[in-house]
Amino acid sequence: MSYRNIVLNEQGEAADNSAFGSYGGFVVAHIECGPSNRQITVDGYVDGAKVVSATAADNSAPGVISSPSQSFTMPVPPGSNWKVVAKPAKGVQVWWAARF
Repeated sequence: MSYRNIVLNEQGEAADNSAFGSYGGFVVAHIECGPSNRQITVDGYVDGAKVVSATAADNSAPGVISSPSQSFTMPVPPGSNWKVVAKPAKGVQVWWAARF
């Protein structure tokens, strides 16, 4: 298995549909919230269709559930195009994982 870190652009989007996509693989996204960034939502798309979504929230109010860390793994079939959209982008890491 080979891993490649994917950098999100200023709009909070990441896509790497280079030659690696012809093999198929997985997109892994990790979300980490904190006091300066209370909520993050990340959506994953394959061939234009939303197939996965995750939201992390760091809540400081008493009695409110806090889930400051979330992640997802999105399968990408060979030859498909994928995209990840994070709002906001701060606190999000994205990787492409494939077997070559």
